[in-house]
Amino acid sequence: MESITNNYKILGQLFDKEDFVEEELAKLQASMDEIKEKVVEGGYNALIVMANDGSLSAFGKGSRFGIIHEEFGFEAADPDLEVANHGNSISFEYILEKNPDYIFVIDRAATVGGNITAEEIFNNDLIKETDAYKNGKIVYLTSQVWYVASGGLEGTNIMIEDLLNALD
Repeated sequence: MESITNNYKILGQLFDKEDFVEEELAKLQASMDEIKEKVVEGGYNALIVMANDGSLSAFGKGSRFGIIHEEFGFEAADPDLEVANHGNSISFEYILEKNPDYIFVIDRAATVGGNITAEEIFNNDLIKETDAYKNGKIVYLTSQVWYVASGGLEGTNIMIEDLLNALD
């Protein structure tokens, strides 16, 4: 979020749109604060998983998707998850072992082309044993934004909407 803020302030200066940028950034921050308040109040944890044509990778704090933990307040279902550029290879057994409140899924195959959707691979008996599944908290994020187009005002607003919808 810090880099988004800095980049937009620079653009606001370049195009003489400082007031517009400040208003938009304030709206983003207010929405993010609203989400974080609900998350912290609920004490929710989350596991961020990228599905890629049948394989799974998990991402935690400090990762490219760490905004879910750092800015939106979800505790990491696995606080010991290492930061890795391409995530950490995981299995469905790992997901069941961690049993997160929320599973946020980024379907890479849907974005870059693939044969197996995340919904297809998450439709299995191990996932159906998780609290996230039982409580309807497996959230398929807008993969095109989360995977390749984050960082802009519109993209950040879509990310916020994904998380607001997850909490409803």
